[in-house]
Amino acid sequence: MARLWRGGRRSGWLRNPGNSWHAGTLAIGQHHQNIDGTRRAKQQPLSLGEQGPAITIAQADVDSYNKYVAEYGSVARVAVGEKISEYQALQALLLPSANNMAETLARWAFGSIDSYNTAANQLATALGMTATTVTDPSGFLPSTVASAHDLTILGINAMQNPVIAQIVGQTSAVIPVQGTIHNVNQFVGEDNIVGIKTGNNDQDKGVFLVAATHNVSGHTITIVGTVMDAQDLGTAMYDSLPVIRAAGDDFSLTTVAKAGDVIGHYDVPWSKPVSAVVAKDMSVITWDGDALETSVGLAKLHAPTSTTKNTGALAVQNSLDKSHASTSIVLDQPITKPGWLWRLTHAF
Repeated sequence: MARLWRGGRRSGWLRNPGNSWHAGTLAIGQHHQNIDGTRRAKQQPLSLGEQGPAITIAQADVDSYNKYVAEYGSVARVAVGEKISEYQALQALLLPSANNMAETLARWAFGSIDSYNTAANQLATALGMTATTVTDPSGFLPSTVASAHDLTILGINAMQNPVIAQIVGQTSAVIPVQGTIHNVNQFVGEDNIVGIKTGNNDQDKGVFLVAATHNVSGHTITIVGTVMDAQDLGTAMYDSLPVIRAAGDDFSLTTVAKAGDVIGHYDVPWSKPVSAVVAKDMSVITWDGDALETSVGLAKLHAPTSTTKNTGALAVQNSLDKSHASTSIVLDQPITKPGWLWRLTHAF
């Protein structure tokens, strides 16, 4: 379960955490690499434990490396003829924020940078990231922009991919040529932080897209949020900590129904009514202010029907994040066939 933080103002889930949260649109630095990783994961999907196809480094990839070195961007060293697995390339992209690897992956998976940009913008639109514009794979260009709200949507989507979630939770890795690489997100493992991405450039010097787990009555949820427009990356990261620590306080396990609660009744002409009841306790995780919408569906029954037969369902949906859950409905007593006397007197 993930929760959406909207920066800078009351969102419906989180109270205004102060000026360190930004609601406007800014250049997003290496955070666009999450789109790169997410879009590539849809184009060339990986499963946990797989390294994926080998990518052969060409001169164009070395040129990308040299370009970002000259522009003081984050890079991972490459060499012509080098073979790097898809998984290792994603590690280079997501841990040290290697801008050149974003371009390598884009060319490999989509054929060209332009084709990648088109696909990435389509993904942003599909995810509802209305303030996002993609003009390069790495997010290095000032023309690639997004809002804190959009980055949070992206973070939730990215963390639902088990391979991306695994990589952003790593502190280091070893890849060809470069050797050991380290996660710029040094908070991984602290305060239950499990990801996801740091970013900075000349237009926005401090951006932190963060994911942290939280225990709610024995259930683990993942909270995702974004800090933008901080004075530097360190400030963005440290500003996230008190919000992460406080964000879980308003989560609770809400009981929707208990086993045996009566949901409806079946009229039985030859007997007394039979109650339709909840089969087992039903609870959902909610945040302060969440509104729950319930619905009941009951099946048409024919005698005989036992108390173990599933006769319907009670469903609940959170009206804010659209998460949902359901439980079965059963009978509190069996419906038996009518006796011979009733059948005799009700023949017509």
